[in-house]
Amino acid sequence: MLVDGFKLADANVCTEPAGLTSTAERPADILTTAAVPGRRAALDVCVASPNSASAGGDAAAAAFRRKLRRYRRAIRELARAGIAFRPMIWTSDARPHPAVVRTLRFAATLAASRNGGDSAVPAILARWRHEISIAVLRRRAAMSRAVLPRRSARSEWLLRGRSELPVASIREPQLDDDAGDDTCSDDDTEHEAEADDAAPGDVMMAATAAGVESLGDDVDMEELGASSAAVLAPA
Repeated sequence: MLVDGFKLADANVCTEPAGLTSTAERPADILTTAAVPGRRAALDVCVASPNSASAGGDAAAAAFRRKLRRYRRAIRELARAGIAFRPMIWTSDARPHPAVVRTLRFAATLAASRNGGDSAVPAILARWRHEISIAVLRRRAAMSRAVLPRRSARSEWLLRGRSELPVASIREPQLDDDAGDDTCSDDDTEHEAEADDAAPGDVMMAATAAGVESLGDDVDMEELGASSAAVLAPA
């Protein structure tokens, strides 16, 4: 989403450019001419957590300073090549660093002028910042879901009275080439006949056994058998 906005002002924007410095470091996530007036800018995008130990009183400002310290040698090398280094910091609740606000405003102004000026700069900036905020918050939600403990099937049954199987475990029946044929085979007919001849008690015990198997190993079979016998006994 960030790159999409810069493309409106700079058609040649690129991501993860290599070879900007003499080392293996890649200080730029985005390289564009639409971030700083008069020269190219290497933008290093970062989302900082306010709950981190290094956040201090302002997570965005702390992360901004860390980026400048980390790339201090690369920054001098970039400056000799006419490239400005600009950390682009948001907190995990989508609050931007002041440098981000200035950079986006310059890019939105350039985008409006290069696309006929049909849209007002504040409107472009508002929509762009809105989409970036949504992307940051979605990332935060995905990371939160990834670390939450997952309940077992038995826990789901205890809480809600049902246990949903994952989609991957649900297998659809295999269909033959003559899937449209409604006739059944001799084996199917024999199985249906056996089911019709079965005594009601046998059917009840089979269903009870199937239910017990789904509940696990903590079921007293003798008590369950006595309960089934009581249900089947004539009134």
